[in-house]
Amino acid sequence: TRDEEELAITLDHVHLHKAPGQRKVEFKIHHFQIDNMREADRSRPIIFCPEDSGYYSDRRDDHHSSKALSFLHLSVEKIPGGILHYKELQFLLQPMIIRLDAMYWLEVYKRLMEWFSANQGSAAMAAATGKYEAILTKQIEDLAVGGIDV
Repeated sequence: TRDEEELAITLDHVHLHKAPGQRKVEFKIHHFQIDNMREADRSRPIIFCPEDSGYYSDRRDDHHSSKALSFLHLSVEKIPGGILHYKELQFLLQPMIIRLDAMYWLEVYKRLMEWFSANQGSAAMAAATGKYEAILTKQIEDLAVGGIDV
């Protein structure tokens, strides 16, 4: 078997802002995406992405709204004092598209555990990896028996 890239994680337009003399902190991520890079999955590469982060704003039904939407927006402003008290706490997460492929993630998990086991040299780690792998495989088989394709 040849080595190949498993996945790619992309973050675009990461914004962290704290103005001098203010207590408000803003954190934004405009676009976040995880792609399956395996040759076998080239027909369906996207694992996770925002439904609309503004890249396709011209294709929206309401053509007037061309504002780019941040996939994630976190804004916090704390009031000083002896207790935890916030003046503002916002967490906005746009709708997302997720393609779950349990067999793919099981393969990623196996490779990570092989890597950890090889680098740690621990027999206990190798035994735990085999135990968890067997449990995950059994759960996936049970889902398939129940008519859920994973």
